[in-house]
Amino acid sequence: MRPPVQHNWSLPGHSDGAKTPQIFQHELLQNFSINMFCKIPVNKVRTYGKLRNVLMKRIFLSALYFRINTRYKSSNPPFTSVELDHSDSGREGCTVTTLTVTAEPKNWQNAIKVAVQEVRRLKEFGVTKGELARYTDALLKDSEQLAAMIDNVSSVDNLDFVMKSDALGHTVMDQSQGHESLLAVAGTITLEEVNATGAEVLEYISDFGKPSAPLPAAIVACVPTKVHVEGGREDEFRISPEEITTSIKSGLKEPIEPEPELEVPTELITSKQLEELRLERCPSFVPVETNSNITKSYDNETGIVQRRLSNGIPINYKITKDEANCGVMRLIVGGGRAAESFHEKGSVIVGVRTLSEGGRVGNFSREQVELFCVNHLINCSLESTEEFICMEFRFTLRDNAMHAAFQLLHMVLEHSVWLDDAFDRAKQLYMSYYRSIPKSLERSTAHKLMLAMLNGDERFVEPTPHSLQNLTLEGVRAAVMDQFVSDNMEVSMVGDFSEEDIESCILDYLGTVKPTKGFEKAQQYIPILFSAAPFGLQHQQVFLKDTDERACAYIAGPAPNRWGFTFEGNNLFESVGNLSANDRFSQQLGTLLD
Repeated sequence: MRPPVQHNWSLPGHSDGAKTPQIFQHELLQNFSINMFCKIPVNKVRTYGKLRNVLMKRIFLSALYFRINTRYKSSNPPFTSVELDHSDSGREGCTVTTLTVTAEPKNWQNAIKVAVQEVRRLKEFGVTKGELARYTDALLKDSEQLAAMIDNVSSVDNLDFVMKSDALGHTVMDQSQGHESLLAVAGTITLEEVNATGAEVLEYISDFGKPSAPLPAAIVACVPTKVHVEGGREDEFRISPEEITTSIKSGLKEPIEPEPELEVPTELITSKQLEELRLERCPSFVPVETNSNITKSYDNETGIVQRRLSNGIPINYKITKDEANCGVMRLIVGGGRAAESFHEKGSVIVGVRTLSEGGRVGNFSREQVELFCVNHLINCSLESTEEFICMEFRFTLRDNAMHAAFQLLHMVLEHSVWLDDAFDRAKQLYMSYYRSIPKSLERSTAHKLMLAMLNGDERFVEPTPHSLQNLTLEGVRAAVMDQFVSDNMEVSMVGDFSEEDIESCILDYLGTVKPTKGFEKAQQYIPILFSAAPFGLQHQQVFLKDTDERACAYIAGPAPNRWGFTFEGNNLFESVGNLSANDRFSQQLGTLLD
């Protein structure tokens, strides 16, 4: 039986003295990370007053998350990520607040300073009126969405929720009851109460070093033993607990100013601009197939509707009630990393990351676009694979959120903004990825396998530092945007929308995208050559230091693609059909001979 946990609460008067930061150093670690923990007793949510307190804390912490991840992503931040989590732990039987800062080892001091400075700024000045309204609305919309999907929650998730809530002493409510309770208390909270409640959560960081401050339960830094330096060599990474403490205190002494109110757009395309686009581009549906007059194809078996716009973009959509009041839209662009040229290795993957890091469209800043998505509960992701560039939007069907998602897609296709600092961050990110390969058993094995099998073709592995240094912003922009042509893309949608609404959005925001040609160019790529490697390369053993004694094995070789074609261009389905026919003929012949 597990003995009870002896808690050392992060409360004034509950500790004998401040604990020295602990440092865990390991040769397989690539980045610097630090965690500041705070432990307090669980505040059992059994009344409306306690629920109100939980809502105010969530609003406060949402503001911190988006401040850091929008403001600093618009420049070159010293950190990779900064996260603050405040949640109840059923296993530990307490409430844990954790500030986590991740950074490149060379930037660790500045990363800590920025993180604690932002925490102190929020604690001292609080959230603004705009932030209070914005995040209250976003949390209520999220709660409403969960309530609408009550019949889609798995039994396992419901059981976990009930067991955790019961163990912590909370009143157990289903999603609908929880939403109704939130609505009952949301209208009663004030700006002053939110800031006072939130400040209590942050005191262990913002007042660090003061006699009256709650003491962190622990400060733990996880760091590498060696770091990469200019010239290709590695140096010892040295860090002490005193340096960590000094960086925290130094960051808290930095000057701070109140957060300015930011104007958040309610729409990215005005009705006037949309009307002008309609008149200029005259969007319409055209026949789905070239030699056909059918403008709308419906598949009875799958329920998928196919359309084609006058600018050449093919459309697929399916109406379903699987997720109530939800929708997903995915843009697929052909080409992907396979279209990278040998003199611009990594251009597509770095270009896609640059576009994502920049986050700007038209005249709107990254901050405005991020908060536009928050207001409409839009989740957007952009990634590249060997075959495609894919952009996905998840949205609700409330408050014109579907229109907002379509507006964002239109702006990305028509008015994307490419920034030098975003390009630098993207290159640095993939530089870090490449250098971390030898520190992972699985990644290192797969990397060596792909290089051996594909004769060193970098399109299927992480780009090397040399390739990354040769890239330019204009080069990666061209590599990506040359694929973003209307005859080389396809948009698919699935959701709980009506036929009238979805087709209206398709015509208004996708039909008004400027028609462009370039399918042949986008699909041009250097053929994939499989190396006829000698036996020594075909059977390799790679020895790495690892945390455990374990092995990882990969077996790979040429295989048919998802459409059934082998790398030589043969149709696998026809080959199998011919084999089956030959087998039947042989059986019949054998029967006759018998």
